[in-house]
Amino acid sequence: MFEEDDEQKIKSEDLPIFKKGEEIFDVVHKIGELIPEDNGHLQHVKAQMYSDAMMLTVKIAGAEGGGLYNLKMEAAAIIRKAARDLMVSNHSL
Repeated sequence: MFEEDDEQKIKSEDLPIFKKGEEIFDVVHKIGELIPEDNGHLQHVKAQMYSDAMMLTVKIAGAEGGGLYNLKMEAAAIIRKAARDLMVSNHSL
């Protein structure tokens, strides 16, 4: 059972879309480092951006690991929403 999980994890991490999600998180992290600590509104935006960026890779891995079509489509909808929210947050900065 654990071998399948390890195999599935490696498989998910090798996907180009998963790697792109990691790149997006790295960019969001670098942007977050530039946000001043004393600005509450920007700190809220930063937290939301971190959350959305993390959601991308988590849901990609979950969609790849899940065998049911419904679960994959649910993950795809969540990924799409997180990506749109990242775009909106980017514009609000």
